[in-house]
Amino acid sequence: ELYPNVMELGKINGTQYGIVRDFCLKTVVAGDPDLEDWDFDTFMQRAQDTPGLEAICDYYDSGYGAVLLLSLLNHGLEDCYFISADEETGELHFDGDRFRQILELIRKYCRSEEGVLPGDSLLEGKTLCNILTVQRPEEIAAYRKIYGEDVHYIGLPAKDGSIHEIWASGMLSIRKSAAKEEKEAAAAFLALYLSRDAHIRAIKDAKWSYNLSVRRDVLEEQIASMPTITSLPFFGEIDMKNNMDIERDRATLLELIDSAKPEKSFPSFELRDIVFEELDLYLEGSITEDMLIDHLENRVGLYLGEMN
Repeated sequence: ELYPNVMELGKINGTQYGIVRDFCLKTVVAGDPDLEDWDFDTFMQRAQDTPGLEAICDYYDSGYGAVLLLSLLNHGLEDCYFISADEETGELHFDGDRFRQILELIRKYCRSEEGVLPGDSLLEGKTLCNILTVQRPEEIAAYRKIYGEDVHYIGLPAKDGSIHEIWASGMLSIRKSAAKEEKEAAAAFLALYLSRDAHIRAIKDAKWSYNLSVRRDVLEEQIASMPTITSLPFFGEIDMKNNMDIERDRATLLELIDSAKPEKSFPSFELRDIVFEELDLYLEGSITEDMLIDHLENRVGLYLGEMN
């Protein structure tokens, strides 16, 4: 059985154009154990009002901080903090007031020359949250050792509450216009590509980069055979030999996967480039805040106007 929400990664407007073999998970861990869920407004309120913060989340320096913050607040045009829909017409427009709130956080927390690393900074109350990726089951065990037995995966803030996201490690494209013979050959190949034996070989082959399997049975084998030592960015080598709890970590991982949605961002590089091009000019001092908002209202507004 394949994870249906993972297979959604290969769909465009409901039609399957790509096949996913393995995938990764992105989520957020929060420092406040009493905070069970958050939407955009709750996240922004916490970011603005929590005392003693040195950063909003992990590795917030002047080079990467704004990128991380915007990634937390953008899950596609329909679920973006600074793009709103008109109540009457439903047409999308750039929300300058909300973007000014983001700029306030960037000025306060994303201008340091040194990054604030994840882990201890969250436990000490210096950061609001950490963005985490899960590429293999043993990383859940590692995060439990780092953040404590009651590690709190709140998820990314979104319009209607917290979400966890998944993205494909790689995508095998399907050509819909192929001839009958080509489709039959492709179907045979896909059956082999998604077979249990092929996935088991991929896991064992050190030359292949293989993450979380789209096959439930293979993922169960990955979980059951988790190594006791793994390596994570920023944290280095983590030894879980005396901290293994496979059933607990299995339940945590499967709960995250089952509730996760395909990762979304802007529908084109063009729109992303517009936002970051203008933001870079502002951060380097070439334009004022009012000029930035004016430019984005015009340029993003023009882009959205063509889509509406």
